[in-house]
This record gives sequence, structure tokens and C-alpha cells, in this order.
Amino acid sequence: MRESHRQWRRVCDLTERIDAEIDPIREYWLKQEVEKARVAWLNAVEQEKQDRPWRIAHGVLIALFGLLILAMFAAMCTDVIARLL
Repeated sequence: MRESHRQWRRVCDLTERIDAEIDPIREYWLKQEVEKARVAWLNAVEQEKQDRPWRIAHGVLIALFGLLILAMFAAMCTDVIARLL
């Protein structure tokens, strides 16, 4: 699981705990924790955005490798069919 997803789940869990909290002092401290968790979540999202170009390049390389394999398979099939005729 990506870091941003883990941080977002933490924000949601803390928010649910705030809704269920009766003690106003504890609710205040939970709201402080939610704000810290939101900042951590935003930082994780920004970090993943910076890592995104590598993911795109990796995906493109995988796709090109797949196309190369398909082209080699088509050439092999063409060669086998030519030998049969």
C-alpha cells in the first residue's frame, strides 16, 4: 500500500474517533492529531507526484518490451508458415 493511502486511512480513522468522542478535551487533541495526519498525507502525496515520472517511464518500457515480444512471436509464426508452404 502506498504511503499516501496509509496516511489517508489514518486521517479517516481519527475523524471517526472525533465523531464518537464525548470528552471535549480529548476531541480537541484528536483534532490536533487529524491536522498533523493531514499534513503528513499531503506530504506523502507530493512525494508520490515527484516519483511519478519514473513510474511513467517504467510503464512505457514494459509496454515496449511487450510489443517487442509480440513482434518476435509474429516473425517466428511467419517463418514457420513460410516453411510449410
